[in-house]
Amino acid sequence: MAESARFQIRCSLCSRDASLKRSDPALIACELCGEFWITAGVISALGGESHPYLSAATRKASESGHPLFLKNENWQRYEAEQRSIRVSEKWDHLLRLIAEHTETPGCFWKIRPTIDYPLIAAVNATEVQYYLDYLAKTRLMEQQENGVRLTVFGWERVQPPPTAAGIPGRCFVAMAFRPTLDIAFRDGIKAAVESDCGFTAIRMLDLEHNDKICDRIIVELRKAQFVVADFTFQRGGVYFEAGFAAALGRPVIWTCKACHFHRLHFDTRQYNHIKWDGVEDLRSQLAARIRGTIPGARLDAPVNVS
Repeated sequence: MAESARFQIRCSLCSRDASLKRSDPALIACELCGEFWITAGVISALGGESHPYLSAATRKASESGHPLFLKNENWQRYEAEQRSIRVSEKWDHLLRLIAEHTETPGCFWKIRPTIDYPLIAAVNATEVQYYLDYLAKTRLMEQQENGVRLTVFGWERVQPPPTAAGIPGRCFVAMAFRPTLDIAFRDGIKAAVESDCGFTAIRMLDLEHNDKICDRIIVELRKAQFVVADFTFQRGGVYFEAGFAAALGRPVIWTCKACHFHRLHFDTRQYNHIKWDGVEDLRSQLAARIRGTIPGARLDAPVNVS
């Protein structure tokens, strides 16, 4: 089948109308479940029944730009990950979704409970409305005819003020500024920090400022909750930034491309580095390490979305 061809079908996960963009394996585009790949074996195993937690996994991955490929060996794990999400995590994620879809404080987001409920691993629109009512009752959010928006209290929860331990959710990324590492940052480190774990990745190369660069680096390190330091190409600045962060008491996650690992300096080689080969390997390992060591990491998106 040509890649541009489209046929109307029933979605294998929710039974709604969907588009078949490719076949063998099937690439399905569904308003509720997002875009995902699925094998004939999984379609048969699902038996035509609705699987809201699997819809949650595919919708979240699709929204992040990395559609899932559902196979016999992984679909049950993806479904179980979403089923295990606690109620408190769901309404907290809903709060953050409202913030993400709001251009500025005071603006509204027109949430569609009947379509958007997979975004927080809810099973239906009724569950989403339950959380919306709770957020409104606790004065973290308000509902009007034109949508929902966060209150000042809601914004304070999503974006708490800086503390001596840095701004919660802020990650400083120290790495060599090489064109060959741009994809590693974008699709590996940034994807793991932001799409998989719900934090914010800060790289100096992407910041607009008029400050003296070394002073701004110190400021950003003080503001960060934790640091990801990649030692590929052995840049001296990365060693300095990792050491300064460690002296501040910030957790440092050490990474290095496998083919550069033998060049690590003796004084830091004993730290538990993530040795990565490809971008997806970097993303998967880093997301798992963040979730295992950094408080507040989001647990509602699959680590491996290849």
